[in-house]
Amino acid sequence: MKKIFYTLTILAFITNLSISCSKPTEACFSYSPTTITANTTVTFNASCSENASLFDWNFGDKSTDTATSELTITHKFSTPGQYSVTLNAKRKDGVSFSKGKPEYTQIITVQ
Repeated sequence: MKKIFYTLTILAFITNLSISCSKPTEACFSYSPTTITANTTVTFNASCSENASLFDWNFGDKSTDTATSELTITHKFSTPGQYSVTLNAKRKDGVSFSKGKPEYTQIITVQ
């Protein structure tokens, strides 16, 4: 009985280790609509970010950064201009990956 317990304990440890050492995140996002005017609701979608569970968004307009576990988020830019939108994708435990590309930035033009 002890042998089975120890075997199961070791298997659980190995499984947990392999999950925490999974493939690095490659952060990315898309957004719509692609033509944006002031006060338009823009939907950002991070579903293409592999192995990520937490998403930190910076919309580049001095609004508060937004952290979420949701793959999509909406935002409104109040004035025309160019905004550097950055997504930092993280693992379940909240740690950014040291390998891969956990941060992704796109320039958004608001007309």
